[in-house]
Amino acid sequence: MTMEAFNLANFKGGQTNPKGSDGKYPERATPGGYLCTVTGLKNSSEIEGYTSSPFIEFYLLTEDGKQANARFWVVKQTDKDSTKEWKKKQLKDFLMNCGVTEFNSDAEACKSAVNRRVQVALVSEEYVGKDKETGTLVKRTAVKYLWSSKIGKKLTYNSKYNKVLSADDQQLLDGMDALKSKFDTEPVAPKSFTRPAAATLPEDTDLPF
Repeated sequence: MTMEAFNLANFKGGQTNPKGSDGKYPERATPGGYLCTVTGLKNSSEIEGYTSSPFIEFYLLTEDGKQANARFWVVKQTDKDSTKEWKKKQLKDFLMNCGVTEFNSDAEACKSAVNRRVQVALVSEEYVGKDKETGTLVKRTAVKYLWSSKIGKKLTYNSKYNKVLSADDQQLLDGMDALKSKFDTEPVAPKSFTRPAAATLPEDTDLPF
C-alpha cells in the first residue's frame, strides 16, 4: 500500500454506525474479543477543525449490537521508514482479515471492507481529559482497537493489554484535586500556579518502537 496523508480526500466515506429504533447510537463495546461487521469508514479530513495526525477509522458493530472503532494512522512523508512500514502493515492486515483481496487502489481497498465481517480485539486505555462543563481535568477511559483476525481463526485477547493511567498523569490529577480542595475550603488568594500540560489520547507518535 502506498497511502500518504495528502491522499485522504479519496477516502471520504461519511458512514457511521446506524442508529437504533430509539434514534440513539448503539452502546459502546467494552474490552474483549468480538465478531464484528464493518458498517462504515471516515477519515480525519472529514472532521471540522481537526488538525492533528491524519487517520482512517472504520466503524464496527458487534454481534450483540455494540459499536466500536478501528483507527489507523495514515503514513506521512515525514515518517521514518520503519514507521511507514508498520502503519501500512497494520492497515493491510486489518483489510485482509476483513476479506479484502484487491489492493490496486488504497481508497477502494478500504471502502471494500464495508459490510464485511472480522474478528477484533479491543482494549481499554486511561488518559487525562477535560470536563466540558467545568473545564477541570478528569480521568477518562477509551476503548481502542488492538488487532484482528479472519473469521474462524484464533483471536487472542488478554486484559494485560489494557493500559492504566501513567504515574505522571495520576500525579497530575492528584495535584489538581488537592489544589481544588485547598481553594474550596480556604478563602485565600491563590499563589502563582502553572498547570502541567494535560495528557491527551495517544496519536501516531505512540508507536511500538
